[in-house]
Amino acid sequence: ETYDKWQDRIQTSHLNDWLQDLKHFHHGGGPTSILNSVRYVTQVKARPPTFAFFLSGSKKKKENVPNSVAKFLVGAIQNSFGLEGIPVRVLFR
Repeated sequence: ETYDKWQDRIQTSHLNDWLQDLKHFHHGGGPTSILNSVRYVTQVKARPPTFAFFLSGSKKKKENVPNSVAKFLVGAIQNSFGLEGIPVRVLFR
């Protein structure tokens, strides 16, 4: 079962619906305010599941995403899509 989850792909439309819900509940300030600049998310790779978050704005903004935000997004993906215990990677583009 873990292997099956490790190699599954999540549809981009499901990820973007999830992203909109996440933005709605975390629209305040602090580190998660970077979510406001995320245009969309897609899964770019399985094994391990790797997700690319596409941000609007300057290249500097993409390079300076706090590690806490990356960890928050990994945890949110794992909890929302049943990937607990499976390593998940996030990229910012």
